[in-house]
Amino acid sequence: MPMITDTISEDKLERSIIAMVIFGLGEVMGGLIIGQIIDRRGSRYVAVVNVLIVFIMTFVTLAFLGIN
Repeated sequence: MPMITDTISEDKLERSIIAMVIFGLGEVMGGLIIGQIIDRRGSRYVAVVNVLIVFIMTFVTLAFLGIN
């Protein structure tokens, strides 16, 4: 949080904090959903799903950095 607030101007600070809150809510919801999938399918299946999610997020992040 301090690194983000030091590098962002006052105008963008509020939007960045809102984005961090949304990411936190996404992590909580994702944890609950993954827990349900583990209970139903097993941990090996969830490991594959998590690897796919990491690949997708890496591609999206690189695409975002390339655009901006």
